[in-house]
Amino acid sequence: MIWSANMQQYYIDNPIQPYYIATVSDLRSGDTWPFNLNIFLLMNIAVGGTLGGTPSSSTPNPGVMVVDYVRQYQPAAAVTKPTFGNPPSVTVKAGATTGNSSTFTPGLASGTGFVYFSCSTNAPKASCSIATNDPLNTHVANSSPTGAAETATVTVATTANAILPPFFLDPRMRIWMPITLAGLLTLLTVALALRAQGRVRRQLCGIAAVLVLAGVVAIAGCGGGSSMTPPPSNNGTPPGSYVVTVYAFTESNTSDGTNANADTHVDIPLTVN
Repeated sequence: MIWSANMQQYYIDNPIQPYYIATVSDLRSGDTWPFNLNIFLLMNIAVGGTLGGTPSSSTPNPGVMVVDYVRQYQPAAAVTKPTFGNPPSVTVKAGATTGNSSTFTPGLASGTGFVYFSCSTNAPKASCSIATNDPLNTHVANSSPTGAAETATVTVATTANAILPPFFLDPRMRIWMPITLAGLLTLLTVALALRAQGRVRRQLCGIAAVLVLAGVVAIAGCGGGSSMTPPPSNNGTPPGSYVVTVYAFTESNTSDGTNANADTHVDIPLTVN
């Protein structure tokens, strides 16, 4: 097994051809990756159970475990860190699910094994994910692939903003909107009353009075403008300029796996409209 930060590779005989790779990004939501911590090796003999069956008089007692050796190797030198060049920038409207990715080819020195990638963004209410086209694991890239160099794609997920434009979120609109609506309906009612006769005119005038009264009640309910509750702010990713940062961890990285201890990183410009 090749055990490095955020990544474990399992192989038979040939370490440059693992048959299985597990990374911290493969965990289900809520699971914990404990393998960036200090670990000790525990070996024991389990007697009985479904594997060996119930012990009998022929079961050796005490049991004996014979271990040839347990070895831990460390790299003689740090693996050459990848290069990123200038990945394409991302320009996206808040909440959009298309045009929100950047694909690039990381530069990896041949024969230096696999590299694990992760990402983060400083855009509010946004997240990112990174995926490669590696056949063993989509969170790593092979420095010696069969065929063309492997690529990585960073995808940004932003949150759409409020549907109503800022004009309707202005606190003053909580006063003037009811007044305006009541006024318009009153004018319409009066106009109809002028064209009506007798009893119908009196009914329309009564409706106009009710509309005026409704406007006054609405103002009072809003606090009269002195102690209004502010309207809700935009609940999405605000327009602006941000960055998406891609981090790389090589096979020789034995840190705690945090982004601050990555072997290298690159910032990709992100513009949210």
